[in-house]
Amino acid sequence: MIRLDFGCGVKKLPEFIGIDLLNLPGIDCVADLTQSWPFASESVDDARASHFIEHLDGKQRVHFFNELYRVLKTGASCLVICPHWSHYVAYGDISHAWPAVSEYFFEYLNRDWRAKEAPHTDRKYVPWGFDCHFHYRMGFGFEEKYLRMDQSLLDNTYAPHYRDVVMELQFTVVKVR
Repeated sequence: MIRLDFGCGVKKLPEFIGIDLLNLPGIDCVADLTQSWPFASESVDDARASHFIEHLDGKQRVHFFNELYRVLKTGASCLVICPHWSHYVAYGDISHAWPAVSEYFFEYLNRDWRAKEAPHTDRKYVPWGFDCHFHYRMGFGFEEKYLRMDQSLLDNTYAPHYRDVVMELQFTVVKVR
């Protein structure tokens, strides 16, 4: 079973292959993920990218998800965690690229949605475009001080209307054939 932890730094998950641009302690594979990846197509069973994609610019994010689509087995998934665009942590780290990641970005990972809503972002129209097809599930990571609140109130009132409540986006993308 091949399980990849992208941009893991020194926080690699057990039983995962740690991939990072820097040769840090515990890294199994030093690789520049903005280039072609050193993994065979349809070879990866599970993946994780925690606090990684916010370090990529827009076109690099497209490349990341196209390569992820290539290497994941059909039905396999990747948990993607990144700062929520409205939280101050999205802007504090000078190595974060612009634009900040929003919930809407993940719509573009679905080929059917792109065909209707944003065909100009598809690889068949532009060389840097999307060539992937994922379904996704969205979740949020909240500031600790809000965790004692009623979950429904958090999800339906605080999350959509108040700044700095949602700290992280937590998306699971699943490869669709």
